[in-house]
Amino acid sequence: MEKIESGKIDISPQPIEIMPLVEQTLEANSSYGEQLRVRFALSQALPGVMVLADNGRLMQVLTNLLSNAAKFSPADDVVSVSVKRSGESVRVAVSDHGPGIPEEFRGRIFEKFSQADSSDARQKGGSGLGLSISKALIERMGGSIGFESQPGKGATFYVDIPEWQEQRTAEHRRKRDPRRPRVLICENDHAMAGYLSALLDEGGFSSDIALDAVHAKWLLNNGHYVAMTLDSILPDQSGLSLARELYLKKHTHSLPIVVVSDCADQARESLGGDMHSVVDWLGKPVDGNRLLAAVRRIVQQNQLPRILHIEDNQDTASMVRELLSDLADVTVSVDMEDAKFRLARETFDLVILDLLLPDGFGTDILTHIKDVRSRPVPVVIYSVYPVSEEMARRVAAAFVKSETSPDQLRETICLFLDSACLVDIKV
Repeated sequence: MEKIESGKIDISPQPIEIMPLVEQTLEANSSYGEQLRVRFALSQALPGVMVLADNGRLMQVLTNLLSNAAKFSPADDVVSVSVKRSGESVRVAVSDHGPGIPEEFRGRIFEKFSQADSSDARQKGGSGLGLSISKALIERMGGSIGFESQPGKGATFYVDIPEWQEQRTAEHRRKRDPRRPRVLICENDHAMAGYLSALLDEGGFSSDIALDAVHAKWLLNNGHYVAMTLDSILPDQSGLSLARELYLKKHTHSLPIVVVSDCADQARESLGGDMHSVVDWLGKPVDGNRLLAAVRRIVQQNQLPRILHIEDNQDTASMVRELLSDLADVTVSVDMEDAKFRLARETFDLVILDLLLPDGFGTDILTHIKDVRSRPVPVVIYSVYPVSEEMARRVAAAFVKSETSPDQLRETICLFLDSACLVDIKV
């Protein structure tokens, strides 16, 4: 529980087929049910459906629900488990015929150390932490937990887990921003490739997928990529031999590679330390945060500086982008909501800020920048309105559009992008 609350627990959602996991959990807990003279039975199935979840943690949650249902079931009873769709999620429900959940306890059922009978004479064991931990784990996987109950007629506890659908990943790729850094995913497993693509999309990157070495080499010959993820096992060539081959070619010699493999440690020993293009080795299930951190490091080292221009005037945004096209990669946010979304998920080297935006006053974003960034980011105000001396001290520079030439703006931004000492935001 302490690990969950401190964010130190390891949870790595992956695309997994739900029915084998449910069936495995039922089999693993059957002997516990027999001890209590309770049988577990699958009443409804959803074959072939994938969910996005951490295999071990989801099994832990379902085990807790089965354990509770068995403890509170009458002898020689059956606990039924159903799997069905619920909106864009898959619902796994565990139903018993026990006494149900007391009305006065329902609001506290997922709290730590909560028990319907907390007296010294209570007959059912347990710490009162199981449901609280289950709730935290499911929510960390992007799902939810709930229950339905009638006094004296049993209870049904259920978890809703995000369904994994390949077409959603394809839709992400169709809508990708061409200005985003692009990563090549070379992955033998189609579901894993889709997961990596969605993960990179959420992290602010675009991606292309190659399921074999031939396709990967074709994409590399016909496109530009800031990095590549590489499975060590491919259907037509060893991933490691492909890495060596790319290292020996002029146009891919410096391509940063993140190896993603079931046997990452063995692959590292096999490849040796003479190939500096491999920047990290990740086992499966993949640590998403570590993968994104590795790709972001690559981008920061090899790409043009990134500027976020918060501006709702399309003509001004186009002028600034053209003005700085050789200096930086400029991303435009037309309102504060979009700017906050991007700042929370992407890394920028400088922010150009208009003061009057459709959903608020531009300077309100200064505190948000300070909160989400681990290092100071210079802010240049570029607006039709002048700012006060106090506000000017809080930013790197402030310009009035009508009084500032494009050359002045460019020279100032160039100065801050080249400066080794970034200007802090004082809030």
